Amino acid sequence: MVVSGAFGRFADKREQQSDEQPIFDYSEGGPSGGGEEMWIDFLSDTGDGWEATYTMAWLLGQPELAGPDGKRLPQGELLLLGGDQVYPSAGPEPYEDRFVGPFAAAFPASDPPRGLFATPGNHDWYDGLISFLRIFCRPHSIDTKAIGGWRTRQTRSYYALRLPNRWWVWAIDIQFDTYIDNRQLDYFADAGDALEKGDNVILITAKPSWVKVEGGRFDPASWRNLAYFERTMIRERGARLVLTLTGDLHHYSRYQPETKGAGPTRITAGGGGAYLSPTHTLPPGVELRHAEDEEAVPYKRGTPYPDDRTSSRLRWGVLKLPVNTPSFGVLMGATYALLCAAILGALNAGDEGLVEAASGGGVFGFLGNAASGTPVIVFLILVGLLSGYADFRTVPAKIAAGATHAAVHAAVVAGVVYFMARPFSNGASGSLVWLVALPTCFAAGFVVGSFIFAVYLLAVHSIRGPHSPKHANEVFAGQAIADYKNLLRLHFDRDGRLTVYPLGVERICRRWDLTEAGTGPRFAPRDEAPRAAPIDEPLRFDPPGK
Repeated sequence: MVVSGAFGRFADKREQQSDEQPIFDYSEGGPSGGGEEMWIDFLSDTGDGWEATYTMAWLLGQPELAGPDGKRLPQGELLLLGGDQVYPSAGPEPYEDRFVGPFAAAFPASDPPRGLFATPGNHDWYDGLISFLRIFCRPHSIDTKAIGGWRTRQTRSYYALRLPNRWWVWAIDIQFDTYIDNRQLDYFADAGDALEKGDNVILITAKPSWVKVEGGRFDPASWRNLAYFERTMIRERGARLVLTLTGDLHHYSRYQPETKGAGPTRITAGGGGAYLSPTHTLPPGVELRHAEDEEAVPYKRGTPYPDDRTSSRLRWGVLKLPVNTPSFGVLMGATYALLCAAILGALNAGDEGLVEAASGGGVFGFLGNAASGTPVIVFLILVGLLSGYADFRTVPAKIAAGATHAAVHAAVVAGVVYFMARPFSNGASGSLVWLVALPTCFAAGFVVGSFIFAVYLLAVHSIRGPHSPKHANEVFAGQAIADYKNLLRLHFDRDGRLTVYPLGVERICRRWDLTEAGTGPRFAPRDEAPRAAPIDEPLRFDPPGK
């Protein structure tokens, strides 16, 4: 993250994308020749767990899905990816294993091919966007690139689509929340020249910056950048911004202006395969302004998916952190073993010898001998690390939280060393204490240390809620919840109306069998097939985009 962030500032790959890219014209319908009627799928934040990613890819490859009131929703003729196609970081092998492989296996062939367009998120930028460009952006000398039954056409990390009946899709590349580059602005300026007054635009961006706006202020910077683009590139040209779609947060949520027509509907649909994000910490409403001197537009939040009650209940699962994330347990075990070694070294440095220093003077004598030299340095380093990690806004609060957190861990390690040394108080060799205490402290760190860390996260999250967003995310990331996925299916009808169908998958499929299906999916559900169901009312827009 550090390297890619620095690299992005000094060598922005967006400025280097020189291949010509047109406005992609689907005004007569999609690749299947549907005339002025068109179906489009939107999916974001894929490529984390294989089972979750393949579940969503398998559903997208089905000829139709069930909508509200038994309505059948045909497969999208285009698939639009909203960002973060691979986790945790980009690279050739992660893309092949976590995105290309599952999607090509779920929908290996289509005649005619379905279109595919992708927007990069911050995780796609962690290798400087190199792998994203190789996977999704063809050189202009190549007609298309295939990912199963989907075909890519874009040559840059952003694009504009002209759809039937004066509808448009614009997708922007915001890199790491930086200013939109000049080359990209020039491209959308040309696309804007093709806009006519009254055209409807759907904007795709990689981050729901509107949920970070507090008190109607014109910040943070990520919102200012998005607001600038919406104002100058769309509104000032007489077009109507109808929808803003994004992912980044791995749930479904919708913000609607309280006054109809006062602004676009803003939807986060980041349920393509990555671990679940909380919804109960989302603000019930936000006030958004597109310029410092503009009046703020109040937005209210609709029912998210999962709902607030379910999200709040799921947070308690973080207490199973040692089971859910054993690699974190190894980290905590190593930390405990390091502190244990420092304490044993300090005890062994005295004239009394390790065993006598540990058990001869009782608890207070042990603490007096242990709290010197190296253990103090290691403890202060731990305090510094945990203080910097603490998700509090003020320095004193960070230090208090970090010191308390570190003190609990240090107390556990000291207790283990003390009680491991007591059986050897009859004059046994101190080397036996080392042999017993070090593995015991590692085991204690793996189980107890991870549990203490989970309790800390849960406590801060429960008390501070949305004021500690990093810890709220980690309460859920530490559980790797694979269920509660979502996608959007958009229908542009022949009369110029748009209907958005938000669909959710409450439980992914975890058991698959390899098939010999030829052109069908390479893996089929072993038991019950995954099902997508409506998670919000259909969002209907008339031809003027209202």
